[in-house]
Amino acid sequence: MKGWTVPMASTLPSSIIAGIQTQEAIKLLHHLPTLAGQGFVFEGLNHSSYKVDYTESPDCLSHYTFERIISIAKKSSEITLADLVTRAKADLVTSEAVLEFSREIIHTLLCPQCHVAETIFAPVGSITYQQGRCPVDGTPRIVQTLSGFHGQPELANLTLGRLGLPLYDIFIARSTEEGREDEIAYLIAGDASAVLGHNAPAEAA
Repeated sequence: MKGWTVPMASTLPSSIIAGIQTQEAIKLLHHLPTLAGQGFVFEGLNHSSYKVDYTESPDCLSHYTFERIISIAKKSSEITLADLVTRAKADLVTSEAVLEFSREIIHTLLCPQCHVAETIFAPVGSITYQQGRCPVDGTPRIVQTLSGFHGQPELANLTLGRLGLPLYDIFIARSTEEGREDEIAYLIAGDASAVLGHNAPAEAA
């Protein structure tokens, strides 16, 4: 759900939209109807508001749904990338599989001047301008990113929680075996209580 305002006292529209968003979050947690697929517009000039419907685009990847989502009861701190690939190969009945992350992450910051590299796992856009500069000579560093795990040996024993991705996240596994096109989604349900508290559902592996 999104909200729009026209210029006016800055605190009023922000408070109204924040209140609506909080209300929708509470309704979602209690399994009540929400504005899913809709937008809420607050027009501050005349203090009017209304709902809008978003038309689904068949070409938008955000509307793509997975046929199979498996909940894994372990926490992201208890599963390595190699573990999840092994599980995916068994579930997909394939000899080769890769993982895709929910978002791109920064893997390395490399200084083009002194060539000092720093390994860092954080979502793209989450580091500050200062962090992007070399601590040795202040040069803006080259950002190297990852969008998934394709069997890189140096990453195999990395836990999912070390990647800098959100807890209770979804990882997509795809078969790369020739002649096979299959995929499966894994929800790391062991993180649910850390995110949702007592509202966490009872998930099973």
